[in-house]
Amino acid sequence: MSREPAIPDAATYTAGSPQERIVTAGRKLFFEVGFSRISTDALCKEAGVSKATLYKYFPNMSEVLVAVTAVEGDRFEPSSVPPVETFEAFRAALIDYGTRLLTFLNEPDILHFNHLMHEEARAHPDNARAFYGAAYQRTLDYLRELFRQAELSQTCTFNCSHTDLADMLLGMWEGMGMVRANLCVDSTPFRNPEAWAEQSVHTFLQGCVCTTDK
Repeated sequence: MSREPAIPDAATYTAGSPQERIVTAGRKLFFEVGFSRISTDALCKEAGVSKATLYKYFPNMSEVLVAVTAVEGDRFEPSSVPPVETFEAFRAALIDYGTRLLTFLNEPDILHFNHLMHEEARAHPDNARAFYGAAYQRTLDYLRELFRQAELSQTCTFNCSHTDLADMLLGMWEGMGMVRANLCVDSTPFRNPEAWAEQSVHTFLQGCVCTTDK
């Protein structure tokens, strides 16, 4: 089995550096026509680097895909999990994260790229796994850590595992809106991201929280 590409720290890419130029070029090309249709020659030409430079920083194209996805995720995801020492702080943190995520997913180029990756997933399972790890798994990991912190601070306890909780809440947030968007039935999956995020969190907490500091 191939090694899963590590999610890079995009903050280490200096402006104008080879890594930054490669990732910027990758975003432009991947978002335009999809990942599998882009050759290393096309990427190197767009980035203005040699193949030797490309492979020095990114051993394969999947690593570039992960870097592009990570940079996009950095645009909405907080750099760290906020303190959740009260139930209200925990609830507010969930709503804030959900609002950021759904606003991000509403962006036309993000919807287009997500649609292209779903189209390519069956024919390119390794690329699909890389994309899942850098996008969906990253979000699930953040939510799991938020749930863990809430229990450590005795803000609340839950009736199932942190992994199941993260799966459920992310599923509630994305819901049928993303299904319609991926099928090109609707161009805007979330008409009001903040209201949808808040209602989802309210319903989620009603069903999954056992005790709180309320």
